[in-house]
Amino acid sequence: MTGTYVLPASYAQERLWFLARLDPDAPAHHVNAVIELPGRSDPERCLDALRQVVRRHETLRTSLATEDGDLVQVVRVDLPVTLPCTDLRGLPPERAEREFCALALAEARRPFALDRPPLWRARLVRMSDELQRIVLVVHHAVFDARSGVVFTSELKEIHDALGQGREPDLPELPIQYADYAAWQREHLAGGVLAGQLGYWRERLAGLPGDTGLPTDRPRPATRGHAGDEYARTLPGDLVDALEELARRRGATLFMVLLAGFKALLARYGGQDDVVVGSPVAGRDLPEFEPVIGMFVNTLVLRTDLSGDPSFDELLDRVRGTVLEALDHADVPFDRLVEALRPARDPSRTPLYQVGFNLLPMDTRGQFPNGTAQHDLGLDVVRTPSGAGLYFEYSTELYDADTVARMAEAYRLVLEAAVADPGIRVSRLPLMTPERERQLLTGWNATAAPYPAGTLHELVAEQAARTPDEVALRDLAGGTLTYAELDERVRALAGRLAAAGVGAETCVALCLPRDAELVVALLAVLRAGGHYLPLDPAYPAERLSYILADSGARLLITTSRLAGDLPADRPPVFLLDRPPEGPPATPVRVGPDNLAYLIYTSGSTGRPKGVEVPHRGVVNLVTDVIRRVGGGSALLMTSLSFDIAALEIFTPLLSGGTLVVAPDDTSRVPRQAGRAAEGVDLVQLTPSVAGLVAGHLPPGLPRVILGGEPLPPDLAARLLKVAGELWNFYGPTETTIWSTAYRVPRDATTILIGTPVANT
Repeated sequence: MTGTYVLPASYAQERLWFLARLDPDAPAHHVNAVIELPGRSDPERCLDALRQVVRRHETLRTSLATEDGDLVQVVRVDLPVTLPCTDLRGLPPERAEREFCALALAEARRPFALDRPPLWRARLVRMSDELQRIVLVVHHAVFDARSGVVFTSELKEIHDALGQGREPDLPELPIQYADYAAWQREHLAGGVLAGQLGYWRERLAGLPGDTGLPTDRPRPATRGHAGDEYARTLPGDLVDALEELARRRGATLFMVLLAGFKALLARYGGQDDVVVGSPVAGRDLPEFEPVIGMFVNTLVLRTDLSGDPSFDELLDRVRGTVLEALDHADVPFDRLVEALRPARDPSRTPLYQVGFNLLPMDTRGQFPNGTAQHDLGLDVVRTPSGAGLYFEYSTELYDADTVARMAEAYRLVLEAAVADPGIRVSRLPLMTPERERQLLTGWNATAAPYPAGTLHELVAEQAARTPDEVALRDLAGGTLTYAELDERVRALAGRLAAAGVGAETCVALCLPRDAELVVALLAVLRAGGHYLPLDPAYPAERLSYILADSGARLLITTSRLAGDLPADRPPVFLLDRPPEGPPATPVRVGPDNLAYLIYTSGSTGRPKGVEVPHRGVVNLVTDVIRRVGGGSALLMTSLSFDIAALEIFTPLLSGGTLVVAPDDTSRVPRQAGRAAEGVDLVQLTPSVAGLVAGHLPPGLPRVILGGEPLPPDLAARLLKVAGELWNFYGPTETTIWSTAYRVPRDATTILIGTPVANT
C-alpha cells in the first residue's frame, strides 16, 4: 500500500504551525533526546528497530499542510527510513564526547520544514564497541515528553527482541494521533469550549503584562529564541520532605514545587499577581497513553500572593489554582489567546512569560539546543536520588550567573518551607548567610587609608621626592620635570594670591588643553581657591550663566580667547600677560575645602553646579592607584568633564607622567591612538572608545571606561589591545566615580562593580 491520506490537525498543531511560519528557522520547538543502546549492536539492527517504530506510529510519517484554508495532517502510508551513522570509536573518550556533543547540537539546531516529512531525524553514533547512542530530534508538532518515553521504550524493546530472535512485547495501538485530533474537535464542539472559556475569561481578567523580574539586559523590541540551560539538583532528603509536606496539606509534589517557584518569582519581581504557564499531558483517556503525538496543552496558572501569606497558605492557594485549572483544561491554548486577545507585544509571549513543569519521568533524556521558548522556564525531574532542576532562559535577557543565583534561591526557599511551613513569603531566604554578609557588609566594608593632605600639597610632596622625573609631556615633545612644575605653580600661585585669590575663592579657567592649563589649575589650588572649568567651545549664553551662577571672582584665560568671552564677567587674569606687582603668600587650606566647582547639564537641561572638596578627589585617586595602578596617564578629556581630574591627578600623585593631548585629539581617532602610545592608563567614554579602539596601540596596559553604558562587544574589542579594562560608574556628585569593575575577557554583561574606598 502506498500513498497518503489527509486528516484534520489538532489545535496544538495549529499553534505550532503558526509559530513556525513566524520564524521558520528557529529550532525552539524541537524535542531533542539521546537514547543509549548499551551492549554490542550493529547499525542494521538499530535501523530495523527504528523502521518498526515508524510503522507503528502515524505521526512519525506525518507532515502538515493547508487545504482549503484549514491545517491538515498528511500521513504517508509508507515512509523510507534512514539512520545515518557516525563512528567515534577510534577517538580518545574525552574527544569522542566533545565530538558527540557538537554533533548532537548541530542536529538539534537544524530546522524542519513542517510540510515535508518526516518531522524527525535520527543519527546513530557509535561511541565504543559496547555503547551506541541515537540522537533523536523531533518537531513538537508530532511529539511531546510522554512520546519520548513511548519512543524510547519501544525502540529498546524492538532492538532487544531483534537481538534475541523473538517478537517484541508491545501493546496494541487502539488509536492513532489523527483519531485523537478528530475526537478533540468533536469533544470541544459540544459546548465544552464555550463553557470553559467563560471560566478563563473571568480568571485571567486584568492579567499583568509583565513578570516584574529584573533582567540583565533591556528587553529587545522583538523577542528572539536565543537561550541556554542551567541545571542543578535537589537532594533526596529535601524532596522527600517536600512530598511529605504535600501529603499533609492534601497537595502534590507538583503543587509544592510550584508554590515555591511562585514565591521566588514574587520576591524577585516584587509582584503579588504571579502567572506561570504549565503544560498538562492531555492524555486523559487510557487509549491515548501508548500513542506518539502532540497531546500537551498549556494552562495559565495565576495565583494571588497578596497579604504576605505563609507558605502553607500559599500552597493552599496554589492547590486551588491548579485544581480549578485542571477542571477547565480542555481549552486549547491558542483558542484561549484568541478569545482573550491580549495586547500584542512582539517582545513577549502572550499571557505568560515564565514556564514550569514537573516531567513524568525519572530521567530528563532531553538536551538543550541553544534556544528558549520563554523568558524563563523550569523543568523538574523526580529522580531516585532527589530531583533535577533545569532552568531554560533567554540569553537576550539573562546571564548564566543570574540564573544560577535564582536556582540557589529556589533551593533555599524550598528548604525554608520544609523547615517551617508557617514562614511568611516575605521572610523566605533568597541567599545564603555567607552571600548576605558579603552583600550587606563585605562589599560595603570599604574603609581604606588615604593621605590627609590637599591635592596641591600631595603634588608638591611628590615633586620633593622625584624632582627630576618628568611630570608633564605634550605630544610635541615638550616636558616639565616635577621640580619645574612645582616652581611654576609656586610662582603663579603667588601672583593669584596677590590678585585676591584665597580660601574658597572660585576661579574660572578658560584655557586650551596644554601644560599651562595644568599649571594654572594647580596654582589656583595652591593659592587656596577652587577652579571652575569653562570649555572655550561652550556657547556664550552657557558661559554667561555659569559665571554668574558660580559667583566666580576671577577668570584665567589668554589674550586670544578673552575676546570671545562674555562681556559680563569677573576680572580677567591673562596667563600670557600676567599683572605686574609683587606676589603674595597663599593661604593654607585643608582637605575639606573645595578643589573645584563643576557644572553638569542638570536633569532639567539648566547647568547645575557641584562642589567637590579636596578630600573626595584624594580618596578616589588613591583608590584608583591602589586597585588599577598609577604611572603615566593621558589627559584627553575636556576639563569641563569631571573625569579629567582623575586623568590629571592619578599620574601626579603616583610619580608618573601626565601626557597632555591637544583639544581636538579625541575627534581624530588616529591622533588619539598616537597620543596613547607609551602611556600606562587611558580613560575614555564608551562613545569615544568606539571611535578610537582600532587605533589604540597594542599592549596598552590599562583602560578605564565610564560615563555611559559599556557594550560587551566594545569591551571585547578593547581587550584585544588592553591588558586591563575597567568599567567605572558614578555621578559627578559623588566625586567622579562611585564604583569600579574589572571587565573579564569573557564578559557577556558589564557590571558596575564594587564601591570606591570609604564610600
